[in-house]
Amino acid sequence: GSVILGLGLGLIFKSRGSTGGTDIPVALIKQKAGLSIGSGYYIVETGIILAVAIFLKDPKILIWGYINLFISTKITDLASEGLPYIKGVYVISPAVDEIKEEIFTELDRGVTYFKGMGGYEKKDIDVLFCVLNRRQVPQLTDIVKDIDPDAFMIVTDVHDVLGYGFRSRKINLSG
Repeated sequence: GSVILGLGLGLIFKSRGSTGGTDIPVALIKQKAGLSIGSGYYIVETGIILAVAIFLKDPKILIWGYINLFISTKITDLASEGLPYIKGVYVISPAVDEIKEEIFTELDRGVTYFKGMGGYEKKDIDVLFCVLNRRQVPQLTDIVKDIDPDAFMIVTDVHDVLGYGFRSRKINLSG
């Protein structure tokens, strides 16, 4: 039931519709605070679940309500905004300059350098950050491992990117 609810709500919001219930404060939260639809539902529905559980003095309602809410909000976000198809990759290596050149030529992506300090040896390090399509992550992994097999990589989901080569996943709620 939670999956179907989340799917339905996500599709309704994706087509800029409304069920007329808690969708209205959720849309306002999304518009004003920039949160995802699922996060907006989590905020609004939390108050309702708490009020019902307190009024009926039944902790099971609270537990099952939050399980349902968690599942439905995740599915709502997936249905309305899609899977995170963009990844952010941090690369820590002494060979970031070589890795950067391969990213430019092989993947046609830009990079950003961060200055960091290693926690163990307290030495200055360069951290390379690159935002790319999830299909390019295996290529980047091969590039990094070919240049520096001991490099440290962190791959994370990026939920929205504004800039050259990327389109926003945000849905437009204005008329």
